[in-house]
Amino acid sequence: MKSSTSNHSGTRLFFIEFLIVLFFFLIISTVCLRLFVQSHSMTKHTEELFQAQEAAASVAELLEAGGDSVSVLLTAYPEAVLDDSGLDPVITICFDQDFHSCSPKKESYSLTVPLIVDNHEESATISVCKSSGEVIYTLDVSFHRPLTRKEVLS
Repeated sequence: MKSSTSNHSGTRLFFIEFLIVLFFFLIISTVCLRLFVQSHSMTKHTEELFQAQEAAASVAELLEAGGDSVSVLLTAYPEAVLDDSGLDPVITICFDQDFHSCSPKKESYSLTVPLIVDNHEESATISVCKSSGEVIYTLDVSFHRPLTRKEVLS
């Protein structure tokens, strides 16, 4: 009789230990899963920021290259939309999820370039936004356009 009672208490003790270990692993796995999800979202945000910075830098280099900035951008990005209804032209370039230039219907991100030309000083605030309107990256650029030979001689 004694042996069967000790056998039941040993089984109960093993079951309690098993539940404690299972509970411990459940807590640890929950923490690890949360860290992996957080890491994935940080990686996605970092990738978006990198791509936005690259797109803004590309546009800034095109603007700095010279010539008529509007026609240069529209040549480089044929699907860009020009809004020249205001005082200064605003160019909007749409990008898909992989940051490839696309039509406005498929846009996941948009890059806007409001060009301000004052005498021989040209400036723009290039901003990259998600389709929801959240600004990812902003780049302010300004540069001096030298006088052309014709302008100097006249």
